[in-house]
Amino acid sequence: MIRPIEALPSILHRQGYATSAIHTYDNWFYNRNNVYKEMGFDKFISKEFFDRPEYKGQ
Repeated sequence: MIRPIEALPSILHRQGYATSAIHTYDNWFYNRNNVYKEMGFDKFISKEFFDRPEYKGQ
């Protein structure tokens, strides 16, 4: 019998934590709102909603 692997946000939610997914790519990329919801995140934030985000690294 094959069982699905539970995503970390669902595990943390059961332990009383709130989880937020933050994605730095543009909102048009794919229907990620549903993907993150299916993974168990409580909240999704896209980079478009940050006021002057600071980018570091390459």
